[in-house]
Formats: sequence, structure tokens, C-alpha cells
Amino acid sequence: MSSEVIKISSLYKEYYLGSVGRGTLYRDLQSFWAKVRNKPDPNSLIDIEDNKSKKKNLIALNNINLSVNKGEIVGIIGENGAGKSTLLKILSRITGPTKGRIEITGKVASLLEVSTGFHPELTGRENVFLNGAIYGMRKKEIENKISSILEFAGVEKFKDTPIKRYSTGMSIRLGFAIAAFLDPDILMLDEVLAVGDASFNKKALKKVDEISKEQNRTVLFVSHNLASIKTLCSRAILIDKGKVVFDGLPNDTVDFYLKRSTEKANSKIRLDLRNREDRKGNKNLKVVDIKFFNDKGETIDEATSGGFLEIRFYYETSKYVNNQNFNFGVSINSSKFNKVAIFENDEMGTVFEKFKKNGFVSLKINKLNLRSGRYFLDFSIREGMRGHGWKHIDEMSNAKELFVNVGDFWKTGIKNYPGEFGLLESSMSKVDLES
Repeated sequence: MSSEVIKISSLYKEYYLGSVGRGTLYRDLQSFWAKVRNKPDPNSLIDIEDNKSKKKNLIALNNINLSVNKGEIVGIIGENGAGKSTLLKILSRITGPTKGRIEITGKVASLLEVSTGFHPELTGRENVFLNGAIYGMRKKEIENKISSILEFAGVEKFKDTPIKRYSTGMSIRLGFAIAAFLDPDILMLDEVLAVGDASFNKKALKKVDEISKEQNRTVLFVSHNLASIKTLCSRAILIDKGKVVFDGLPNDTVDFYLKRSTEKANSKIRLDLRNREDRKGNKNLKVVDIKFFNDKGETIDEATSGGFLEIRFYYETSKYVNNQNFNFGVSINSSKFNKVAIFENDEMGTVFEKFKKNGFVSLKINKLNLRSGRYFLDFSIREGMRGHGWKHIDEMSNAKELFVNVGDFWKTGIKNYPGEFGLLESSMSKVDLES
């Protein structure tokens, strides 16, 4: 009979929004005096547009009550910002709860972010020993498993290379291998397989299944990959706005989540884009409308599989936007909210010209490689440089729905249903500067 290894009772986590301190009493007084006079904070690295906001706290987890039995693989799903990662960080003792009680039986290993627990100056081999010591393993135990860890991660050739020279994929593979092979009683994974290649993901999921079924150990698995949740997990939990809203079999939880997400998307899409508030950013440049066009420049309501499609994002500006470090990203999601295509102008070498007050950004897709059905568009507009931080200007999920009709994709005279491969022969054009 399964025994309880995790018990969570009345768990709350509250975050304070804004800067807690500036490092010195002098800077704290500077910031305080600027706030009293309604002046910009001299110690802030960015401009804060909403200084008058009265919302100071964020409830990341709100009265969570859960129990997990030994040997279960529990999938945790939900939208970004729902509280999934916060829950795992509390269970991993990376941060503490604001209120509530947690009881854990057994040794916990977690892989929550890329290179978590790695020292960049140490080699791959040295980091294995470092992480093993953190997990409470003895040197002899680590020596007996280090060959298997390095082989599983596929980094045997680079075992004496500093981690700072590893790619993201290499770091993820090694981190997963360490967490999986050091025999934890409870393994926690937070979307860490999203950056791995297909072959490693398959191998990693097989290892997770082995850990649970053959070694009778517990796994908590946060993922946006709903197919993996269905096939791998024995139970799935849906978290929304810090609360558990569904707990049951994976298929039931995923179906409930998709239905709920579709209803939310429908209610948002019916609103005028200009007036929608479910967006983030300083809105110095704001997308106010999205329209579709065919290859003749005519407005269309629906696209055709295999055909030409232009998507125009109409914007208005209120303040200066630095076009030199400007990034415009677009993603297309299926009706099950899986991303099937992602576009970013900096990857395509697009150079934006000087922005006028009104205009549009055009995304041209020469051959729409999507099967017929319903899709949703997300967009994100940012300033900055990759690797040096981004400043969000305007960002929105489920901004527009796109209907794709059946088409003669392969030009064979037969209308078929191509799979959701993404998009081919696409290009993002320059910003049209006309009002």
C-alpha cells in the first residue's frame, strides 16, 4: 500500500511587489524621499510607469492542500504565473512559505532551472561531486555512479571542461542526470526538458518512468507539454492563480484545463484589442489591432493551408521606442495551446526604421504549413539586448484567433490535412511607417 511522502496543509506564499531595499540606508532614504515627492526613483534601473499603484503584494500560492503518495508521478500544469514553480521551490526549500505546513519524508532532488547548483568555474566532473555532496551522497557513492551520469548526459568528452563553456542543452542534460542517478526519494522537475533535443527527452522520460515504477520513488513534474503529462503521469494537478482547481487522472485534468483555457481565450478575444487589460509592459508602443491579408493585399478573415498569409500588427506609440534594440516576437498556438511556430525579428535580420506615431509590423508567411483548424496568436514587444535583460513594452497571449481552412498544401490537386509541423518559408518584413 502506498504511503504518504508529501503532505501540504494550508500553504500560502506572498511576495512583496517592488524593491525591498537599495543596499544602504542612504539609498533607501533617497528612494523614500523621491517617492514622497512623487519623483522618479534615482536608484531604479528602469522607469516605473505605475508609481501610484496600490497593489503591493502578490499571493503566489493561496491555501494549497495536497498529499502525494510514494511511487506517484504527479504532473502539475497551469498557465504561466499560476504558482507551479513557486510550489516546487518551497518543496525544495529554496524559499520558505509565508504560512502553512509541509511534511516531506525522504531525500529530495530537484532540477528547477538551467544549471541550478552548478559552479561555472568547476568542470562537469567536479560539479557532479559538488551536487552529490549537496544531496547528501558520500564520495564513494558518487564515484560509483559518475560514469553512468556522464554517459547518460552525453558529456563524457567534456567532463574536464568548465561548466561555463557548456551549452544550455549540455547543462540541462547533466543536471537531469545528476538528479536522477543520485537515488532521490522524491524527484522534482520544472520544465527542464523543454530545451533538450527529442532523443534526450525520450530517454529522460523513460528514466523518470523507471524511477517511479521500478524504484518506487516519487516524481513531481511541472510541464506545459500536455502529451507528456498524459503518457507519463499517474495523476495531474491544475493550478490557477495560486489555487488547486483540479486534481485527478491526467486525461481528466488536461481536458478540464483545455476547456477552461478555451473559455478564457474566447472571452478575451471577444474584447476590443485596444481595451484589453490582460497585457504587460510599459505600453510606450501598444498593439491596438491585428488583421490578416492575402497575397493581393486584400483583408481576409481566414487563411488556407499551404497559402500565403500576411499578419499585420497595428500599433500606436506614446513615447520614444529605441528601434536599434527592438524585438518583436510572434507565436502561433494550436487549439490545445501548444506552440507550433515562433518568429522573432532579430533572428531574421530585420532592421526596424524610425517609428512614427502610428503604423504596423507585418509578418509574411509565404507557405502556411498548418493543418486546418483554430489557432491563437501571441505577441511580445521588447527593448534591450539578448543576454543583457529585456524591457517589456507590450505583451499579450491569445491576442487573436486564426482559422485555417483545408488547402492543397502539396500542390497535388488533392486537399489534405498536413500535420502541425510549424511554418515554412516565412519572413518578417520591416515596419510600415505610414499612419
